[in-house]
Parts: sequence; structure tokens; C-alpha cells
Amino acid sequence: MTLITGLKLRFDPGEGTGTATEEAVAAGSVLTFPENTFTAPSGSHFLGWQMENKLYYPGEKLTLDGKAGISSADVTVTAVWTNSAWDTLKKELAGGNGRTITLTEDLTAANSEECLLVPAGVSVTLDLNGHTLNRGRTSFADNGHVITVDGTLTLLDSSAGKTGKITGGRTYTDGGGVIISGKLNMYGGNITGNSTEMDYPRNMAGGYCGGVSIRYSGRFNMYGGSITDNRAETTGGAILIPIGGGFHVSGNVYIAGNSAERENRGDNVEVYSGRGINIDGELSADARITVSIISAENTPWAFTQGLDGNGTPDNFIVEYKYGAVTTVLMKGGELGVCKGQSYGTPDFTLPAALTEIDEDAFGGIAATYVYVPDKCRSIGPGAFRNCANLKQVRLPADCEISDTAFEGCSGLFLFVPKGGTGYENAKAYVSAHDGVYLIVE
Repeated sequence: MTLITGLKLRFDPGEGTGTATEEAVAAGSVLTFPENTFTAPSGSHFLGWQMENKLYYPGEKLTLDGKAGISSADVTVTAVWTNSAWDTLKKELAGGNGRTITLTEDLTAANSEECLLVPAGVSVTLDLNGHTLNRGRTSFADNGHVITVDGTLTLLDSSAGKTGKITGGRTYTDGGGVIISGKLNMYGGNITGNSTEMDYPRNMAGGYCGGVSIRYSGRFNMYGGSITDNRAETTGGAILIPIGGGFHVSGNVYIAGNSAERENRGDNVEVYSGRGINIDGELSADARITVSIISAENTPWAFTQGLDGNGTPDNFIVEYKYGAVTTVLMKGGELGVCKGQSYGTPDFTLPAALTEIDEDAFGGIAATYVYVPDKCRSIGPGAFRNCANLKQVRLPADCEISDTAFEGCSGLFLFVPKGGTGYENAKAYVSAHDGVYLIVE
């Protein structure tokens, strides 16, 4: 049906109160559904506008032509109300493409109400504004988490106190707080107090990712906010990083204090060899990410990508339940781990008064552990070139290192105190060379 005349729109309060308004519009014009100005019935919340048996949300646009299903020149747009604020938010998220939704109160779901959902194809911003989203689960259930992100959700907390939080999820699957199959951009808020559990014997595959589950197609950009005090029965108390990554950080982020109950599994951000944390921008000095390492080998592997220039080892707290683990700096300035390393007994002694090591001074020696005396200020080109057995060198706090000082050495660990030129020079050397690793004492 093609409209060829003007239309008269009547905005009606429905079960609410207020004066209905009318306005004339041209056929074919674009209607932007307005914010509600009517008064809600007692105990109810505004849900949206109903027109021609379809629900629209404030900010949505509709071209008033035959495709809109309009069958009369007189069109009534009726306010729709609900007594569930949780249900209102669920519908706003589902239909809120391009919108920013700001919470004005704490919301707790009834036990029978479903999790929130951002559908595929929808991009929406949710500002917690200091308020709490509480799934309110008192027992575990399938899909007992707080929110599923299949589209794109940007999460903010514009409140001065930064007290907004997502909590109360209890699920038998994964992701007690949030499940991400699409994209979550988190700039604020605290994902906290959520939990996952296995449902014996029906579901033996659940119980992981107490806070956030990044599914294989998902991406989690955490650029602010915190993830704390979540629990997983099996593994990944905060997050389990999937194969291929999917977890990106920058800014002032904080992840700590989560737990996994299964022995020898990761309490916080669980990382396996071959997976890592992508650092997209500068981490603040106060940023802290607790990393739970599940596998460590004699040869270090990196769990960061993009750390150099964006952060420091101080941004990471490394925990390991299988035994001693050593954190090392690696090529490219990345942070890695290996099985526990401690400095051995030197089997090649240098004079304590030595101030510099000349070019090619000790090339090819059979030493395994070398202690460079504290007074040494420079290590020349090729000084320890092609020392095949050399595995550990302890460096002084202030020392220059030639770019070829350890050329031909592989599987070499450099030990250095933090804070002096020796640390900075050793860091630069390791960053530029494969097979050489830095351990800060």
C-alpha cells in the first residue's frame, strides 16, 4: 500500500497518564520515536511505543510509507508499559542499535527472568552509571549468567565513584558474568560476584570462566574497569583465553582476586602456551592483570603481544600452581614464562676489579655460568661469542652491552638488578635477539 496523503499521528499514554498529543506528518517522511513524557502506571516502567502491532524504542527511525504497514491516515502510537525494569532493559538492549542506554537505578532480575542479550547485528552502549545489574540467581541453572553479547556491547560507568557492577550470575555452563560471541568493549564497571559450576553428571563440560567467557568467535577489549571475586568450579576464575587470542587490554584495568576450585587450574586470567594477551595501547602505571599460567617449559614462551612501549612487567602478577615459574623478558620486549630459574654457581670467575670486557675476550669458552663483577661497565663486541654451553650470565647494575656480545649463544638467561643502566641495556639486547632472556633480580 502506498500512502499518497498526509498522516495524523496520535501519541497515546496507553495505561499510563498524560495528555495525548497529535501531529500531522507527510507521507514518506521519517519518524524518530521520541523519549517518553507520560507518567507510568504504579510499579511499571516505560518499555517502548507500539504502532501497527509492532514495538519501537525511543531513537528508532521509521519511514512512514507502505512498507511500515500503515493502513490508515490516522495512526495511533501507544506507550507500552511493563512492571519489570529488567525486562525493559532486555528489550532496550535487543532493539537499541546505535543507542546509549544509561541506568538510573539498580536492577535485579527475578529468578524466572532470562539473561540480557545483545543480538548479532546490534551495536549498543550501556552506561552502568554507578548502578548494579544483578542477575539475582540464588541457585545454578543453564544460562544463569548475566548477559550474552552476540553483537557489540560497549560498557561504561560514568559515575564519579565508579561503583557500577555486573553480578549475581550462577550458571552450569561458562561465563558466570558475561558470555562473548561478538565483541565487548569494556571501559568501566566491575564484573564481580559471578560463578560457574558443573552439573554432575548431566553436563561435564561446564563450570569454567567464572567472570567472562570469550568464545572462539568472540573478542573482549578491556580498556578500563575490573574483574574481581568471581568463581569457577573448574578453571579460569576470571577469564580463559581461547585459542587464537581474543583478549585485548589497555588503560587502567584490574583483574585479581578471582578463584578456580579445581587443583592446579587458573584463578584469574588463565593462559596456555600459544595463547596470549594483546596489548592495544598504553597500560596505566596502576593497571594490574593477574595471569594464571597453566604450562611452563624450560624454553620460555611469551604470554603478551605488544607490551614494549605500552607497559611494563609491573603491570602483571604471574601465578603458577604446578611449581616454580620464572617471568622473563623476551625478544620484542614481550613478557614470558619458563620453569623456575635461579642463578647457578659460577664456573668461570672474572677478577673483581675488572671494569670492561674487551672485544672477543672470551669467545668460545666452555663456561656454563658466568658472573660479571659489579665494577664492570662495558661488555665489548663478541665478548662471549659462540659460547655453546653458556646458559646464565649475571650482569652488574650499570653496564653497557655490545649488540654482538653474546652472538651465537642460545638458551641464555641474563640476570640483572632492576633500576640501573644494566637493566635497560640488557632489556634492549634481549628485545633484539632470539634465544636470549632477561630475568630481573
